[in-house]
Amino acid sequence: MRSLVTPRLVLRPWTLDDREAWYELSTDPRILIHIGRGQPPSDDEIDTRLRTAIDAWDRPGYGLFACEQLEPADDDHAPIGLVGFAEPTFLPELLPVLEIGWRLRPKFWGRGYASEAAAAALTWAFDHDLFSRVVACIQVGNERSVAVADRLGMHPLFRTVIPSYECWADVYELTRADWERI
Repeated sequence: MRSLVTPRLVLRPWTLDDREAWYELSTDPRILIHIGRGQPPSDDEIDTRLRTAIDAWDRPGYGLFACEQLEPADDDHAPIGLVGFAEPTFLPELLPVLEIGWRLRPKFWGRGYASEAAAAALTWAFDHDLFSRVVACIQVGNERSVAVADRLGMHPLFRTVIPSYECWADVYELTRADWERI
């Protein structure tokens, strides 16, 4: 997998050297309020998920990108977040489909990075015929992610309960045709 470059970011595969940023993205309560049950995974689960993100690029198709600033404003060269694609196995009624997701470290919120990274990932995925449609499952109340979905041109499909988390989520969709019109 090669890296993608946007005006302000590099999207690249994850490495074991990224564990500190992965840990923050997995445990910060400001992030977790809108993910699953809001509880951080164990250290072993964090390590397993990072290895899964690294190994995902060994198979053809899709995975999660680490997002880095091209020109960091400080000495923080760690990934600022993640963006990419996964199967939403937590919501079987959607399958088969891929979900796009994004997550940023809180100090980078409000700068348009999530939209920029997601747009680059979508362009790459549609250009490589990964899918003809993609969804985003956004927990009710996560207005930041709704704003990103809106900026990407996604439209709401329906509201449902994510069974394993017992929480409400809105499912948004974007088709290749929608993306080409934007």
